[in-house]
Amino acid sequence: MLLPTAPDNGRTKPPKAKHGVAQFKIRVGMHISVETKLRGDQIYHFVDTLVELILPRMREFGGVTLPPPSENTKSQSA
Repeated sequence: MLLPTAPDNGRTKPPKAKHGVAQFKIRVGMHISVETKLRGDQIYHFVDTLVELILPRMREFGGVTLPPPSENTKSQSA
């Protein structure tokens, strides 16, 4: 399996499946993803790319729902 390099040329970690799922043809011990650590501006660049380019191209993507802003208890209107 080819492992992509981390954005900072760091080390990637390929986790393996702990349980098999026949519907997705996943067997125990198969590599199912890649983990890496993102630091600093890399986090924002990754999330921006994910939300702007990758997720909208998915079939059932309905957008990203943001939580409502919390009320500022220190404001004079409260």
